[in-house]
Amino acid sequence: MAIDTSAKQYICPGERHPISRSIHLARLAAYFPPCRECPLRDDARHVALKTSAQPPAVETERTPRRELFVTEGVRGVFLNEVTRALGETIAAAFAGLLWEESPISGRNDGIDRGARQVRPTVVAGYDERPSSPSVFSSVVAGLGRMGCHVIDIGLATKPCFWFAVDHLHASGGVFVTGSGCEPSWTGMDFVGEAARPLSLTDGLARIRERTQRPLSRSSRNAGTERTFQAAIPYKAALGKHFQGLRPLAVACASPSLLVRHTVEDVFQSLPCKLLAVDLPVRVRNPVHRRDADVLRLSTAVRESKADLGVLIDDDGQRCGFVDERGRHVSPGAIARFIVPPMLARTAGSTILLEPGAFNEMRPLVEALGGRCLPCPETFSSIAKGVSDSSAVYAGGYSGRHWFVDTFPTSDALCLLAKVLVAASQTDAPFSELAAG
Repeated sequence: MAIDTSAKQYICPGERHPISRSIHLARLAAYFPPCRECPLRDDARHVALKTSAQPPAVETERTPRRELFVTEGVRGVFLNEVTRALGETIAAAFAGLLWEESPISGRNDGIDRGARQVRPTVVAGYDERPSSPSVFSSVVAGLGRMGCHVIDIGLATKPCFWFAVDHLHASGGVFVTGSGCEPSWTGMDFVGEAARPLSLTDGLARIRERTQRPLSRSSRNAGTERTFQAAIPYKAALGKHFQGLRPLAVACASPSLLVRHTVEDVFQSLPCKLLAVDLPVRVRNPVHRRDADVLRLSTAVRESKADLGVLIDDDGQRCGFVDERGRHVSPGAIARFIVPPMLARTAGSTILLEPGAFNEMRPLVEALGGRCLPCPETFSSIAKGVSDSSAVYAGGYSGRHWFVDTFPTSDALCLLAKVLVAASQTDAPFSELAAG
């Protein structure tokens, strides 16, 4: 049926209902296939480019831009806030900070002839989020542009990344992650030498300041890049913590497939039975007893008749426990469970405890001959406090428990090992042991 062009009724060929002129023009601009047969396809030529009377200007309040630098790193919505270009800029700013702290090597004849700075070595890795590989490639490009020697460990957990920085004696490291945020978010975490985390109170603030001014290259030479399979030595180092265990059935829940595979590899040589529990990708609180994923783990523990269950968050650091009855075990109870054996092995050691746990556990620690100090708040100050005081443990109610191997680290698998070792010293159920 022919369309009356004089009536200006816009009906697309093959359709029976009219559309507005704005939709007609939008379809023409988008090369909508039926538009090739539309008798009004030339109507777009009569679109006015400028109206005779301009509408009055309306002053609107602009929403302030959200700060991407948070306490422990950078976080933002992928592409909307954290773009590839921004990732490269922030990585280059971090490289500039490492160049500034890089030592001088070579002979110095009084006028710096022959002396030069040591090229920083930076470990780079990323987590399992779909956006991470894209941001990671821009981070590596920014580090290379600044002349750094980049060691690419690829997909890794946060504790494995920290291990690689310390194991390779790197100048620092960048980990692309959006842990703690919605799946659409991404970001970056930074560490310095000996895997010391950078928080907003120290090095992270200096990186933010550098991103706000033009960056100059510290070397005319481009950086280098090589890969390293960090998971192999990391898993081997974990094995020494899982010693002297009795046969226990452990239900392990984690949204991270990489974390679950790491746990499976470690448990292959153990007398314990591992029961994997799948979790959706979302923001959770593993230390809250009414969290949906904690309840899901509790159900799995009861149905499988496991001896205990552990929920490891997507960062591989924060975790929560449930006993054989499916009841949630508080982080404070976990600390009271593992600290006495640690003090028995190293008498007179220092324990750093978070607020709340400090007042509760101080009498116990001092009765066992230990020294109790308040635990700082940021990751960088915790790592520094552990090193300066030679502490053997730091933590409390947050769900992050810090230990010392060759460097201070918060690793959920190290915590799991200490819980299993302590639970293996007796045949009592975990609920009775955790109640203390």
